[in-house]
Amino acid sequence: MRSARLHSFISAMIVLCSTCAFADITSSSNPALVGQPVVFTIQINAPADIAAIPTGSVTLTDGGVTIGTVPLADGVATLTAEFAGPGDHPIIAEYSGDQTFQPTNSPQLLEHVTATDAFTIGASPSMLNQHSGGTSELQLTLFANGTGTASVQLSCENLPPGVACSFQSNSVEPSSGGANTTMTITSAASQTAMNQAGPAGAWAAAVIFPLVIGGFLRPSLLCKKSRAFFLGTMFVVGTLGCTGCGKTLKIIQGGTPAGTYTIHVVGNDGAFAQTATVQLNIN
Repeated sequence: MRSARLHSFISAMIVLCSTCAFADITSSSNPALVGQPVVFTIQINAPADIAAIPTGSVTLTDGGVTIGTVPLADGVATLTAEFAGPGDHPIIAEYSGDQTFQPTNSPQLLEHVTATDAFTIGASPSMLNQHSGGTSELQLTLFANGTGTASVQLSCENLPPGVACSFQSNSVEPSSGGANTTMTITSAASQTAMNQAGPAGAWAAAVIFPLVIGGFLRPSLLCKKSRAFFLGTMFVVGTLGCTGCGKTLKIIQGGTPAGTYTIHVVGNDGAFAQTATVQLNIN
């Protein structure tokens, strides 16, 4: 009886957890300046064994206070917010759930807002979904509190294997309204080639094949002429049949492995460095 109850409990937990979605949230700029538009991207991921795409809505809260509610589109939602004062803002995305998936909350994202005389980097979108070998573009926006800010040199760090980044312009002068440039992220696709054995391998197979087959036949069943004819025929069949023998698929380059990566976009004006993060999902 106890075993049956335990089995029922485990089965119920498996069914329940199979409908659990996972919420992920990223910020376009962290830190951000006071009054700067910040785009929060929320992605609701289904378990790997479920093909359904989460629907419903997401509510964004700041320390328990609602910022706004937005609907999901293909499992993704975005919401733009501005902060009137400096400080740290604990941001949480609350997923409503739907007919397939249970409601869930994202881990807390601590958004830092500053009023200091500095520049910040915004990345939109801050979350990219890409197949191995694909290319994605995003817009980088550099904000500044004051005027006369020096040009910022842009670069990428923490790139995963086979991933490269480039900029439309890697030198941008921030402004209060935001100065833009385009960033391109490219991942590597796996490359394969067919390996083929040399002529010696084919000839060896052609000789061994008829001998092995012939070994199954009793010599007494075949006369000398028949045996010679049989072995000759098997030699020809073995040669033709093993024309493609020895071919193997060899991976020359593995490409960018599937997974979730965080890329750092670094800006440096010679006196101050700032970093924005971009989440790259390779599938």
